[in-house]
Amino acid sequence: MQGILATDKDLAHKPENIHQTIGALGYYLTGLHLLASIFNHDVQRDNTLTRMLPFKK
Repeated sequence: MQGILATDKDLAHKPENIHQTIGALGYYLTGLHLLASIFNHDVQRDNTLTRMLPFKK
């Protein structure tokens, strides 16, 4: 006997795929932010990174 709601396996995988995509996007954005901070610190030689540190000299 079939229940009131039929199971749709394709639909069940969509939230998992969306969750994985958002997670991967978060990792890429974190890496991009890290590269941008290193670029500002080493290439542009500004004090952006040192201004963000909680302990200043």
